[in-house]
Amino acid sequence: MIGMIASCSSDDDMVIGVISIFNGKGGKDRLVPIHSSLSEYLREYTGKLLLDREWFFPSASGHYSSNTIYENFRELLFMSHIHHTGNGPRVHDFRHTFAVHTLEKQLAEGYDPMIIVPRLAAYLGHKSYRETCWYIHLTIASFPELAQKLDSAFAGIIPVIGGEIIEED
Repeated sequence: MIGMIASCSSDDDMVIGVISIFNGKGGKDRLVPIHSSLSEYLREYTGKLLLDREWFFPSASGHYSSNTIYENFRELLFMSHIHHTGNGPRVHDFRHTFAVHTLEKQLAEGYDPMIIVPRLAAYLGHKSYRETCWYIHLTIASFPELAQKLDSAFAGIIPVIGGEIIEED
């Protein structure tokens, strides 16, 4: 995802509130809505760039690479006195955090998990809700109330591995 955003062309729709992803995860195209505050920031950013640029995030050699973003992220971690252990934090962890926080917020607001998880899966570009469940799996131990809501919503749909088998009547 980071590489796709870094290589967005200058005519992308980020300034109007969406990111156009072409040939993204699973080879799919999709539009990803972004928050209005980010869209406003990107409008200001665009106003400071040359009009004839090819890339939305230009660099001396074309556009930012995933490696350049990773190196900048590591530098920010160092400057913030956050230790990088080789296992994280990673830029991709923002995606996991977004998924978990979105799920938590919408459950707290009373939304049906049967609506939230498939919608979140589409937003993340996942082929099915099962990929999205991997993102939220680590949350289950920390948030038993979340686990209870998801268990009741998906009982019999998502198999329990290494645990009790639930048979349908």
